[in-house]
Amino acid sequence: MRAILLLLLLVWPSAALTQPPDRPYRGKLTVQQLDPVRLAAVCQRQVGLFQVLAGCAIVGRGWCRVYLHSLQDTNALRHEIAHCNGWRHP
Repeated sequence: MRAILLLLLLVWPSAALTQPPDRPYRGKLTVQQLDPVRLAAVCQRQVGLFQVLAGCAIVGRGWCRVYLHSLQDTNALRHEIAHCNGWRHP
């Protein structure tokens, strides 16, 4: 099971993520890179256990924490910051 989850996390093309409007987050933003197993554990409450992901955003009042598999994945970062700003998937 863990191997399948790792494989899915690694092969998901981040360019295929839905791209929301691009604007900066005005609250306190924390961005952290996590290995695939830890990323899945942290993000599963946000996106579900079996959903493939490149990252997730956990939003609070005036703060947002973004967790990513790769800090170089600018598409995923932009996508998650949009969640910080209140954007939802269509």
